[in-house]
Amino acid sequence: MVAFGCILFTVTFRLIDSDFWQHLLVGRVIWERGAIPREHLWSWVTYGRPEVLPSWLFRAALWPFDAAGGVTGLFAWRWLTTLLAFGCAWAAARTMGARGLWPLIALAWCALVYRARSQVRPETLAAVLMMAEVWLLERARHGKQRALWWLVPIAWVWVNAHVSYFIAFVLLGVHALGTRLARRAPAPFLRVGLAMAVIALVNPFGWRELWQPFDYALHLSHEPLFRGIGELQPVSLGTGWRDGLWILIVMWPLLALWHGLRRGWDGVELATCALVTAYALPSQRFLGVYALLAAPYVGRDLEAWIAARRWPAWTASPAARASLAAATCVLIGVPEWRRPLLRPGVGIALERFPVAACDFMERHGVRGRGFEHFRFVGYQAWRFWPDRSRLPFMDIHQSGSPADRAAFASAFTNPSSWPALTRRYGLDYALLDRRQRSGAELLDVVDADSAWALVFLDDAAALYVRRASLTAVADSFAFHALGGGARRLALVTRDAAAATRVRDDLRRELERALTESRWNATAHSLLADLDMAENRGREARAHLERALAVDPELATAHDRLGVIDLFERRPDRALAEFAKERAISGSIPGLDLAVAMAYQQRGDLTRARRSLRAELSRNPDNVAARARLDSLEAAPTPH
Repeated sequence: MVAFGCILFTVTFRLIDSDFWQHLLVGRVIWERGAIPREHLWSWVTYGRPEVLPSWLFRAALWPFDAAGGVTGLFAWRWLTTLLAFGCAWAAARTMGARGLWPLIALAWCALVYRARSQVRPETLAAVLMMAEVWLLERARHGKQRALWWLVPIAWVWVNAHVSYFIAFVLLGVHALGTRLARRAPAPFLRVGLAMAVIALVNPFGWRELWQPFDYALHLSHEPLFRGIGELQPVSLGTGWRDGLWILIVMWPLLALWHGLRRGWDGVELATCALVTAYALPSQRFLGVYALLAAPYVGRDLEAWIAARRWPAWTASPAARASLAAATCVLIGVPEWRRPLLRPGVGIALERFPVAACDFMERHGVRGRGFEHFRFVGYQAWRFWPDRSRLPFMDIHQSGSPADRAAFASAFTNPSSWPALTRRYGLDYALLDRRQRSGAELLDVVDADSAWALVFLDDAAALYVRRASLTAVADSFAFHALGGGARRLALVTRDAAAATRVRDDLRRELERALTESRWNATAHSLLADLDMAENRGREARAHLERALAVDPELATAHDRLGVIDLFERRPDRALAEFAKERAISGSIPGLDLAVAMAYQQRGDLTRARRSLRAELSRNPDNVAARARLDSLEAAPTPH
């Protein structure tokens, strides 16, 4: 119970993935029409073209959960699919002979690696199908070969639910090879495989549905747009230190080798380990597959390895072993559960989506040919469909011609191509992501383009309209001081510090931005800077506290609150704020200097000197820190 409770807790965090919006839209359309769309309906560039609708069965299955329960329904889907997938993994481990508590710990561990892939995606249904297949294959390997025929309906569902259906055939082939190596006839596996191949063709799109994963591997994966997607990048050494991924990658083959030396070689496990490791490491998207397939084998091998060790006498009782296993399940999860981006909770991280920007578009008639950051296309399609004049440039599947995808990618990798892109597609508005680091330079380019006007701004989105086509919106709502990109904001804040008129204009526009979106920590932060420049500490504090209510991880907010506390002669509160800032931003330049000033206010000169030395060790050119340290070093030390 504790292990599966930890697994459920592991996958209970707010939804941040952006694709689920389009999944819900397509599922809703399938139910409303009573038919599977055969043409593209989700973006304006490709609208009306014939297409193979990916994952249609998953979307049709998902929509009733949302229709019945909203956000709770979506989380019910996550919980149900996760329990079924790891339940099948546990059943497979037990089929292989694992009966103790350590397989449950392995499940809880693998769930931590699986966590990032547990959002509302087609692969959650594929996870259930994959682990059900593993369980059935292990049953067949242990004498119950009639179970193999259940793989035929699994193959049909998988083909229609997710492009990863080919894994079903790979797993079947691995087990057929294992059967052959064990000197048993693989004929039952071959017959079932033939039936799976035949049933796979019984889908709304025929062979074109089956071609999709191969089309990606042979063609699409080489295009710039796909090469730039973060989750398709190789697994880096910095990935997985919280969830124990790299320990698992090293431990699984070692446990498999130990099992082979002590209890006989398991060719199926060795082949599965080699194949899935080679599959997952080049692309972070496939770590969920790795974690799930590792779970039953690592669980079995870990239990056998633990059983071969000598343990203290107090662990002999069932209660002691259960308590130890339960505590282990909880403790190994704590680092991953504390990951800031995936904080535990039920809900949707709406602050990451262009909710308020789309509200503005709806209120003020912004429509036409739009261009959006990739993370926004799912929400925009969900929000405005079937209004074709407000559909995104491209959908979550990067639908379009190779030239369309190349042009889309070029806007972010080579922002100087923006003018050519706007002419080629006759763009009327652009909805750009302010949180996305890759392609952030595009915001600076559009800011500098006089043909475009920024009309809406919050933490998530910057909305620009082309003056020539949406003239009334541009004339009524264009910002003159604010910009969507970092370069424009840096320039205007610099100018505001020197000119009262610029400061007043900036304040007026920031206050307007606050009225248009509740997700505007950036505006509160900039207003706090203006207030601090005018020695209005109380007003600055209020803005910073509101900014942190929107974005608890806002950089330098706690640092500035601490500075205000210093001016108000409250060093203890200042030190608390500086500690919070360090937890968020690390030892940023000037932070240890501020800490030293707080200690100096408290009269703790020893710690003040220590903090100043820390500041200078990191930032030797900090003149203020050097002067303050020289002053303290010259002062007599009190006895």
